Amino acid sequence: MLAGVFEGDGLLGRMGVGWQKIVPFDHAGVLALTVVLATTIPHLINRILDAEEAANRWAMVNESSRGRLLRESFEKGHLLEVSLSDGQSHVGFIGTSPRSDFEGDLLLAPELSGYRDPQTRKLIITTEYEDQDDDFRMVSLLDQVVSVSHFDPDSRYVEWAIP
Repeated sequence: MLAGVFEGDGLLGRMGVGWQKIVPFDHAGVLALTVVLATTIPHLINRILDAEEAANRWAMVNESSRGRLLRESFEKGHLLEVSLSDGQSHVGFIGTSPRSDFEGDLLLAPELSGYRDPQTRKLIITTEYEDQDDDFRMVSLLDQVVSVSHFDPDSRYVEWAIP
């Protein structure tokens, strides 16, 4: 369909002849067009998408499954259970928007705490944090976090031992 576009005496024909003199090998135009599009399209897309949406898209592609779980829990307000290397477990909400690389600390607004039974691996809830002010937060170093999961209070793996 486009075979004869750059042929003839018109402007496009003269451009085609000129291009063949500059770059005298087959399919050089396709190569040049590919390079131009590959360098310009990402910039055009970034102008269309706002910075936060672009960062979220990048994070969704490149982050770990733990990072994805933390980010989604923050965005949707889901309760998380965080098990630490010392055996303690805390249930709460992510306190601030976590960075996509999740290095350093995890800020959690705790609602419940307890421990995992070493034999059955059941979560034994021993403490409920009632009427805490909004400034009550717990910080855990991510290297102390053994596991992170959504918290289901009705799970058969949760035992309530609050006095």
